[in-house]
Amino acid sequence: MARKKLNDADNGAGSQDEAPLEHLTELLSYRISVLNRAFEQEAGRNLAKKHELSLTEARVLGVLEDLSTATVKRLAHVMRLKRPQVSRALALLREQSFVEAWQNPADGRSTNYAITKTGRQRARRILRIASQYNHQRVVILTPEERKALDSALGKLLRRAAEISEL
Repeated sequence: MARKKLNDADNGAGSQDEAPLEHLTELLSYRISVLNRAFEQEAGRNLAKKHELSLTEARVLGVLEDLSTATVKRLAHVMRLKRPQVSRALALLREQSFVEAWQNPADGRSTNYAITKTGRQRARRILRIASQYNHQRVVILTPEERKALDSALGKLLRRAAEISEL
C-alpha cells in the first residue's frame, strides 16, 4: 500500500509513490522535534549560565534586532510563538534595559518595541556564541550536505508558511 502521492509542489520533482512509514520515529516532524529539543536544551543551559536569559528571551532579542521595531503580535507571528510567551519575554528584557517600549501613536492601543544599545550589544554577543554552537553541530556534515540541508530547510519553512496561511 503506497502513501499519498506527493505532487510537484511538495517535492520539487515528479510525482512518486512512497512506502508507508512503519514507526513514529520515521516521521519528519518527530525527528525535527527531537533534534530541536536536544539543541534547545543545550542552548538554553548555555544562555542561562552565560547571559542570564532564557532561550525565548534571547530569540526575541535577536529577532527584534532584525526587525528594528515590532509589536507583540508581529513578533509572535514571525517567531511562531504565542503572544503571552512573547509578552513575558519582552517584559523581562525591558527590566534588563535590553528593549524599550512606547504606545503606538496611530491607535494608542498597541505597544511598539525596539532593541536598545545595550540589548543590541547583548544580542550580538549571543549571536557570536550561537554561531559557534551552530558550527559545532553541523561540522559533521560535508559542505555539500550543509548546502542540501539548508536548501531542504528553506523549502520546508516556505511550505510551513504556506500551510499556516490557509
